[in-house]
Amino acid sequence: VTQADAEQDMAAYFALLTDLAISLDDTHVSATATNPALMQVMYGSAQNNATVGAEVFAAWDETEARPGGRILVLSVGEGSPAAEAGWTPGAEILAIDGEPIADRVATVQLRQGIGTETVRLMLQASQVLDFEDDQEVTIDYLLPDSDEVLSATMVAGTYEIGRSGPPFV
Repeated sequence: VTQADAEQDMAAYFALLTDLAISLDDTHVSATATNPALMQVMYGSAQNNATVGAEVFAAWDETEARPGGRILVLSVGEGSPAAEAGWTPGAEILAIDGEPIADRVATVQLRQGIGTETVRLMLQASQVLDFEDDQEVTIDYLLPDSDEVLSATMVAGTYEIGRSGPPFV
């Protein structure tokens, strides 16, 4: 904070405030930027719109204490790399670029304050397929009702994610 303040670096100062707000684990606390230039600096590269064309969610059952260990496909966009790989709703994502999915979920950076650990993990899980545009990724997965681990290398881009209504309908 001292360095950002001394250098009058508003982007660095705002990043620190955002990190502080997120660390408080309270949805009532946040850092908000209204200056368009600051918003572009802060969110321009952090909000990756590139995906492989699928929406995912954290799944767990009564034997698991918290979500995040299993990531399931909710929907798949027609003509997307995910669709070309054969993904369907219910497919389970196991790893991205060799990193186990639970580890990958834990590294997803949040852009807003959240309330509880469960909400944090669910939000991180929903963003686990956000990539840089044209980024090549290798994803290991299981199709529903299969024990065979499959792997597909995909290039992230702007694709439909296939969802047309509320989840779980």
